[in-house]
Amino acid sequence: MASSGLGLPKKLGRTRSPGNYKEGVWEKKGRTRVGRQPWECTTVHCKDSEDENTCWTVKIGDLSFHHTQDYGRDYATDEVSITHPEAGTVSSSDASGRDGHSSHETQGDVGPLREVIANVSAREGMTPQQFADNLPAPFGQFISQRGLI
Repeated sequence: MASSGLGLPKKLGRTRSPGNYKEGVWEKKGRTRVGRQPWECTTVHCKDSEDENTCWTVKIGDLSFHHTQDYGRDYATDEVSITHPEAGTVSSSDASGRDGHSSHETQGDVGPLREVIANVSAREGMTPQQFADNLPAPFGQFISQRGLI
């Protein structure tokens, strides 16, 4: 699997649940190339006759990126979030139902996370844009679109 300038996989792994809502898990760990920060990438997939859920997680030190897709029989959600214990969370979610109802919601203060991303980028010898470009999809795009760089 190809790796990014950070040393993380360019694409997160795929896994399939065996059904009956048992988890299928893919996981990879390492350290960033320059700053030697620990990182972990995980994909978890669960499925049963009515629901199918997938969660992708990337952690670099204390900075966590999450992408969750939950497809149920009557309702579906897609959420991306970035979290840091001292800087809080920024998230964006889309939801739609069989009844035609849909919603989009964005939450969180980008200022503290912007500072954390700038610091993590600097430790890796990168600009915040280069850092975003080296994250697995959709996290780099999310950082750019939400004003975090």
